[in-house]
Amino acid sequence: MSTSWDNARRHARALETALDAKLSTYSKIASTITRAGSSSSKPEDSEDGEGGYKLVEEEIEELISKVCQLLSWRILADR
Repeated sequence: MSTSWDNARRHARALETALDAKLSTYSKIASTITRAGSSSSKPEDSEDGEGGYKLVEEEIEELISKVCQLLSWRILADR
């Protein structure tokens, strides 16, 4: 049982790290969009531009879903 908890904890930490990186990227994109809104230039439709936020949002949602699945799996395993 301890080993499965250790594995779940390691997996959760990896997901946390990935989620933190994606949230940082999302924050940078938001900052770029905000700066572009106050200037005449418009960000490109790349990951760092205005269109990139959609891709990053999807990736964040996917990571959150994986965390939820991991938690559900652990709760069911303990019953």
